[in-house]
Amino acid sequence: TLTHFWFKAWPDHGVPADINGFKEFIRMVYNDIITVRGNTIIHCSAGVGRTGVVYVVLCLLFQFGINPAADNWSHPCINIDSIIGEIENARQSRMHMVQTFDQFLFICDNFGVPIPQANTPEMEALEVRFNNIPQTASGKTTTKANIPANRPKNRYSNILPYDDNIPFIQPRPDHDNPNPTRYINASLASCPNCRDSFILAQCPHTSATIQDFRDMIMQRQVRRIIMLTGLVEKGRAKCNDYLNLVNEPKNISPFILMNTQTEAEIQMQKYTYPNISFRAIANSVGNSTNA
Repeated sequence: TLTHFWFKAWPDHGVPADINGFKEFIRMVYNDIITVRGNTIIHCSAGVGRTGVVYVVLCLLFQFGINPAADNWSHPCINIDSIIGEIENARQSRMHMVQTFDQFLFICDNFGVPIPQANTPEMEALEVRFNNIPQTASGKTTTKANIPANRPKNRYSNILPYDDNIPFIQPRPDHDNPNPTRYINASLASCPNCRDSFILAQCPHTSATIQDFRDMIMQRQVRRIIMLTGLVEKGRAKCNDYLNLVNEPKNISPFILMNTQTEAEIQMQKYTYPNISFRAIANSVGNSTNA
């Protein structure tokens, strides 16, 4: 079974308005990761800002053995230095992870890390320090993403995966849209003490990238998708409804929308977070490739 976790109200380049709703979302995702073996796709529109926040938060939880069921996520080893270090590590897997200073402060807030008061020299110095984190990994190349045949597959020309951790798509004889380069704008990553892998990705935006995205789900033993963008934001298309979950929900071979609620959906009815949704999706064909 594939579970689709969707945080619907998170502005691009911004942070969630409700930190409690965000923490509840992370608890549900975390519980699914530790109970259901399989890899995780995290994506927003470009796959770096909102995706970076969730990835860094999950890595800190796993690395320091924090139980997110607790209200307080503070840990003596989590401070401004360790969060900046985790962002640096994330950018070794995918460029530009955690795009804005507000997103950095939001991560600090989740873990109860003290920050300077606003409009002080200390806060200004912290912002400078964040802005000085290298945006890309030294020595890594993006040659594959810049091949002419692959450029249309990039939603944004300045956000590209590194060559050494692209989850290339394996060809299928029944593929309606052959992908001779096997390229997809996504990046393989891992978290300390987490047994399965993560795929940090942009949202598919063309018919070809939608099919590639679905193939990646099948081939990489994906058991959950964490979606952090709306389909349309401020009147602009931000993400394709790649599993037809919203507009006239219907099955897309080999995915079968399940009519029964997942345990996560049942649990969420106990809370008042209308901007969070879950959907269970059956897989009619087995996966074949490890991430």
